[in-house]
Amino acid sequence: MAVLSALTAALVDVEPLAASTTLSPTVYPFVIVAAAGTTLLFVLSLAVYWRRQSTPFLLVALAIGLLVVRSVVGFGTVAGVVPMNAHHIIAHGIDFLIAAFVLLAAYLSRSGRTNRVVEGE
Repeated sequence: MAVLSALTAALVDVEPLAASTTLSPTVYPFVIVAAAGTTLLFVLSLAVYWRRQSTPFLLVALAIGLLVVRSVVGFGTVAGVVPMNAHHIIAHGIDFLIAAFVLLAAYLSRSGRTNRVVEGE
């Protein structure tokens, strides 16, 4: 939260890049549906991680959890709490982390092979 506060404080006096979506009533339903959908997917991903108990599944769950955070940032932008410039910096940072978590999960996952030690070798 300290990073978000510092970033927001640094960008408060910056001119907006585009028209503000603050208090736009037509945007709220989309943000609410996105937040509800990503929250449902996050809960499901936690259930999958709980069942599999492996690092790749944890990374995927974290990536989906970041989608929830991204929805919260979007809601904060629409509500006027997060400035548009900060929104873009935060959202693109979250996009980077999501891609990194998914790629790391793919790297760590195993294809049909096992890592068992074969006796006698």
